[in-house]
Amino acid sequence: MRQRTFASLFAGAALGTTGLFAAFTVAPLIAARITGSAALSGVPGAAAVLGTALGAALVTRWSRRGGRRLGLSLGYAVGAVGGAVAAAAVQRASFLLLAVGMVVL
Repeated sequence: MRQRTFASLFAGAALGTTGLFAAFTVAPLIAARITGSAALSGVPGAAAVLGTALGAALVTRWSRRGGRRLGLSLGYAVGAVGGAVAAAAVQRASFLLLAVGMVVL
């Protein structure tokens, strides 16, 4: 049971981190294309850093209240919603939605 739990945590963390790095890499390019300005290309990355700090605090709070499993599950679920919002932003060419998605991601 312990190995299965460890494997699940490892796989979830690996996939989440890969997605986050991909978003960090692509978001400035998308922002520059949407806005037509290289000056705003750093906003999504800054939004993601802010969201990571806020998310760490929330996951810590959730983990203290309901246990590690609940905290991590909610954290991954919120991150998935952020990814969906960022993907929708690309489809709609919406800079504001991209920034919001990166905060939640």
